[in-house]
Amino acid sequence: MDQKIRLIDGKDIPISKYRHAVIELLFQTGEELYTYQFISKEIIDLVIGKSLELKGSLFSADEATVALNGNDLVGIEIGFTGTCFRKRQITMKPIWDNVGKKDLKLIIKRSRQCRYLTPSIESNSYYVLGLSVKKEWQGKGVGKLLMNNAMERARNLGLKQIQLDVMSNYHAVSFYQALGFQCLVASTSPLPKENGVPTMFRMSSHI
Repeated sequence: MDQKIRLIDGKDIPISKYRHAVIELLFQTGEELYTYQFISKEIIDLVIGKSLELKGSLFSADEATVALNGNDLVGIEIGFTGTCFRKRQITMKPIWDNVGKKDLKLIIKRSRQCRYLTPSIESNSYYVLGLSVKKEWQGKGVGKLLMNNAMERARNLGLKQIQLDVMSNYHAVSFYQALGFQCLVASTSPLPKENGVPTMFRMSSHI
């Protein structure tokens, strides 16, 4: 592991400086699902980009930990207590005002289809919304460093387990298994499946 890697709270860095890198990292955790649910990369960039700076929203920097190599952002983890998920969804509401009505109607329709892919999060869980490392840095311990930090955050919050959702055909599945995560549920939804969205795994690890 490169000793230059530093973990920093997202709220302590100028997140706007890393906006593009963060969006791309989060997008690579579920390209098929993001593209189906949010229609286009343009809308994905808009939604995640605005959410980064909206405190209390799903992708808000206030719950992010970033891995830096010098000034280069090479990884990110965004997570929070499972009970906060719905509240953070509601906080996203002002962002949708920036999306055209026709697109928003389709996004809402597809979001309802996709909600069956992600079971409810247990109240005693820390939920990892996204953990991602630049491809050229994968296999060098950055992801493990970020997950260990997330586990420490969860323990400090008095939580008993970590949960996350991952595409069943992604290499990340074996990464999480190596860290002791087990699949609790495998979920599919017909229309998303027909449009290239693979089965989703809800994975969990006790801490």
